[in-house]
Amino acid sequence: MSRSLFGSIADYVVALGDDNAATLQPAATVTAWSDARGGSQYADLLQADGVTPVPEGKLVSDERGALPEFYGLDGVTAVYLDASGGEGPRRRTIATDLGASLAGTQAALATHAAAVNPHGTASWSLADQTAYPNVDTFLAGNPFVAAHRGSGQEYPEHTMAAYESALAAGARAIEVSVNVTSDGIPVCIHDTTLDRTTDHTGPVSAWTYAALREQVRAKPQTLLGAGWADQRIPALRDVLDRLYGRCVIFLEPKNSAAVHPILDLLDERFPGGPHSIIYKGYYTDGSFAGVRARGYRVWAYVDAGTTDAQMDAVQANVDIWGVPTGMTDARITAVVGRGKPVMSWEVHSFTDRDRLLGLGVRDLMEARWVYLNKPRVPTFAAALAARVMPPGMLTPQHYSAAWAPKLDADGAFHLDQLSGYSICMGGMRAASADAYTVAVSMRWDTLPAATLHSDIAVGKASDDAFQLSAPTNASGGYHVLVRASGDLQIYRHDPHVTSGVALGSVSTPPPVAGTPVRIEVQVTPTQIIARRVDLGTTYTVTANDTTYRGPFWHLSNGSVTSQATVPRWSNPVVS
Repeated sequence: MSRSLFGSIADYVVALGDDNAATLQPAATVTAWSDARGGSQYADLLQADGVTPVPEGKLVSDERGALPEFYGLDGVTAVYLDASGGEGPRRRTIATDLGASLAGTQAALATHAAAVNPHGTASWSLADQTAYPNVDTFLAGNPFVAAHRGSGQEYPEHTMAAYESALAAGARAIEVSVNVTSDGIPVCIHDTTLDRTTDHTGPVSAWTYAALREQVRAKPQTLLGAGWADQRIPALRDVLDRLYGRCVIFLEPKNSAAVHPILDLLDERFPGGPHSIIYKGYYTDGSFAGVRARGYRVWAYVDAGTTDAQMDAVQANVDIWGVPTGMTDARITAVVGRGKPVMSWEVHSFTDRDRLLGLGVRDLMEARWVYLNKPRVPTFAAALAARVMPPGMLTPQHYSAAWAPKLDADGAFHLDQLSGYSICMGGMRAASADAYTVAVSMRWDTLPAATLHSDIAVGKASDDAFQLSAPTNASGGYHVLVRASGDLQIYRHDPHVTSGVALGSVSTPPPVAGTPVRIEVQVTPTQIIARRVDLGTTYTVTANDTTYRGPFWHLSNGSVTSQATVPRWSNPVVS
């Protein structure tokens, strides 16, 4: 036997970074393994000269995330690459010189690589297809979960960075939305116009693909933080070259003009598409019959006003029904009762998830895949410092730049909404419901009136929205008020009750504009304890109340009445 050559590929090494967020990894230390999980590390690697050992079998990716060339073990033609110290996730790659060892196939492999994969490494995509779920195995899951827009509330929606990052985090299915350019090239973008997500305006269909590729960039910064770079709008062909066979793809033409270019691409280049792709569309889409004749499963989504008669008219060409998360319980139950699998979109919270599964929905299209499927984290420090939105910072409105938390250059963050709205710190939920401490710094750059306050809510059993003094609060808990006068107070809030119940108060020196106040809130089985700890002297107020306990907590703008007095939060920690 002989050693095979690997590496020197333009595929990024992907790993879980700080706060369990998937990130692209230049300058990463990468090891090679025998299996996707567990297995043995291949330490006996050789450098590209075929003689010099790779020290400890540890490779280092370049500034693009590509690996140097290396030789594997004798007889090994495929390895799993790991950039997380052996903890995964791992990406399978096969030897780049494998084609040369297969008599009579060299020319075919070269042609395939040049046509399908822009980086000349198409062989890995063929080898990967048996290692990842196909449509049948995916739909057998209960529930089965897909990343909405590539987990678009955590990564720049419908970009290659989103798709790759969601897969690296562990997603087994990705939603891909498609529009078409003026010259008929399918591209991945949700809206029919460029206005919401890019640095240009106007219809996607007004641009040639070449102009779109060179001039237009997706701008995720207002939604996901200034730490994100601008992103290209990818062509569907490039996305399928990268994803096909590695996951299930929910593929949707966003208008009728995109249908035939998509189907032509699938027919020509991906004849096995029905094994990996589910066709998605609004229930009135007239292409369902032709799509199913090609062997594809169809997910048809409806809205709150869709009638039973309208669903009956298309039922024969539907395999999965889609319902919006905001549909009433009664109507979702009725759709479930039709007997076909039901998938709900878009799912942002554990509250959403638990409600939907309880109603019989089997499948979820999640816009916050990492938050809903990965472990909690004790701090967001690294992400906030990088100005990249951490998973699980929830506000009442989604996919909205106006409602997204703003990540400031100094590592602080705030919410530009008044009326008592808050940020749910779901990604930093506590490990237990009744034994934890939340610590956070808060500052007002402009002091509000002395009686006004901003708040920390704790003890909540769910990650539903918390709004001060609002009847819409679905779950109870406690909120600690920090008043501009310096008073530190504990209140209990009950479900659907506008007024809180005062439980305790202590006077502290008034905060100073521009200077952070450090607050700790401790939850025990019998007490809620609030402390101010930034002054040398610790000020404490205790409430003996056991009504509510839960791991979720929120940071609320409270009663402030102007943008100038919105609180800036920083250094949140839960222990």
